[in-house]
Amino acid sequence: MKNETHQIHKKHHTLKSLTLIGSVAALTAMPVAWADFTLTDDSYVSAANPNTNFGSAASLKVLGATYRGYLKFNLSGAPNAALGQAKLRLFVSKTKGSTGSLSVYRSSTTAGELAIKNADLDVGTPIASANPQLNQWVEFDVTDYVRAQLEAEATSISFALQVSGDLNVKINSKENKSTAHEPKLELVWSSAGAVGATGATGATGDPGATGATGATGATGDTGPAGATGNLGVVGATGATGATGDTGATGATGNPGSVGATGATGDTGPAGAAGATGATGDTGPAGAAGATGATGNTGPAGAAGVTGATGDTGPAGAAGVTGATGDTGPAGAAGATGATGDTGPAGAAGATGATGATGATGDPGPTGATGATGSISNLLGGTTASIGGGFVSGNACTTGTVAITGAQAGMVVLVTPSGSAVPGARFFWDGYVSAADQVRVRVCNTDNNSSTPIATTYEVRLLP
Repeated sequence: MKNETHQIHKKHHTLKSLTLIGSVAALTAMPVAWADFTLTDDSYVSAANPNTNFGSAASLKVLGATYRGYLKFNLSGAPNAALGQAKLRLFVSKTKGSTGSLSVYRSSTTAGELAIKNADLDVGTPIASANPQLNQWVEFDVTDYVRAQLEAEATSISFALQVSGDLNVKINSKENKSTAHEPKLELVWSSAGAVGATGATGATGDPGATGATGATGATGDTGPAGATGNLGVVGATGATGATGDTGATGATGNPGSVGATGATGDTGPAGAAGATGATGDTGPAGAAGATGATGNTGPAGAAGVTGATGDTGPAGAAGVTGATGDTGPAGAAGATGATGDTGPAGAAGATGATGATGATGDPGPTGATGATGSISNLLGGTTASIGGGFVSGNACTTGTVAITGAQAGMVVLVTPSGSAVPGARFFWDGYVSAADQVRVRVCNTDNNSSTPIATTYEVRLLP
């Protein structure tokens, strides 16, 4: 397909070269010829994937300083004529972004399209810039650069492509099978043409009077060739070709990032404690312990005449405890005798069993709901600005903020300051990365590199 297209261009340019351009009153005319140099290599390189080759891609991707284009043309076979003009023409199949322009640079790179990688591409001095339009050809005047390469007898010429701002473009390559819109280096040559053979003797223009025929003299030397005439006027640009069929619908883009989780509502204060329930009934008293055995009653002394109280005699030895006899009839009250020594205390009875637990009282009424509290006393802080630079596909950029009291396990709430958000392709969150320190992440959910809007983030901690 490429060779057929090139042959069509050559035929078209040959027809153009036969057109005589100049004043109707001019006696001679200058032929102007169009011719293209052959595109031998086209590719692009990526700083995000520096060791990857994209030489077989159907489009050249150009995005900021991350993705840059590469073109190389063969300069062999240039005609022996003066170069009038050289234009580099590129067909733009995709454009995105609102600022920036597409620029062409000189390049000393000579690598083949299937070998070139990011480190191989030399981006020299800029040549020209333009604002590309979707599904349109964009042209750059590269006459001075091409003329310098021809004068240096170079056999090839290379270009680097780069954009500025947030512009993102794709350019059809020669590997694109759906169009014939490969990059072109179109040239306009001017030439006086070779001196033709001497025509038959005859009148040139209006013949003057015929002079007398002189003797046949020796053939004179051929006169010098006339000076090269001025370059003829370049013909008008041909009508724009019919728009090609609409390409197949592109694959559905990746789903947008999940929106940030809304802030947790304020926690209300705890309600007042309910009234204490009534005390349950006291359980029944435990059974009384067994009564210790009663000591033997000493024999009653004989009632004597009341006299002086004698010395207390020693206590008699305790007799053997006998069985308790029947209680005899009460004797007559004798005189009050001396108080005997107190007998030893009996052994303590066994502890009675614990009574059953009384029934639980009815619960008191529920206290009234307290007023809604605030989070003004929550731990928090503000990060420095995060974003503003390229973030590779599926990667994150981070920032930290010191918050005294931050501990692992706390819930971290992150909100962009003001109304700024980093962009539709990004989500953000935070976590306690160390004692008294919180890290905030802003992550790209797309496979392609992108730039999040720079902004600060408000951070709050929930225990």
